[in-house]
Amino acid sequence: MYYYQPESKQSSKQWKRADSPPTTKFKQEKSTNKVLCSFFWDHKGIILKEPIPPGTTITKTYYANTLVNELHPEIKKQRRALISVRVILHHDNAPAHTSHLVFFYYS
Repeated sequence: MYYYQPESKQSSKQWKRADSPPTTKFKQEKSTNKVLCSFFWDHKGIILKEPIPPGTTITKTYYANTLVNELHPEIKKQRRALISVRVILHHDNAPAHTSHLVFFYYS
């Protein structure tokens, strides 16, 4: 996910003398700032968007803590009907997602 903050027209204005040449304004490009996020969603839309801090590796402990501390409360808050029904999580086959720690919590 990229993000950038464009300069407003108001902030780029400058007072100049009548005889001075106009300022050159360069075309603005997107910055190279990136944010890594984990998304959890269902058929109704996004339940949780979790930004991952720079330099963080998603381990089985980090992923399990995200499920317990972040996703579960969001499901309770946004999708109350899913708490009484069994929730099925579809993971890819990444080692953090298929670890015994994750299966132990949700079994």
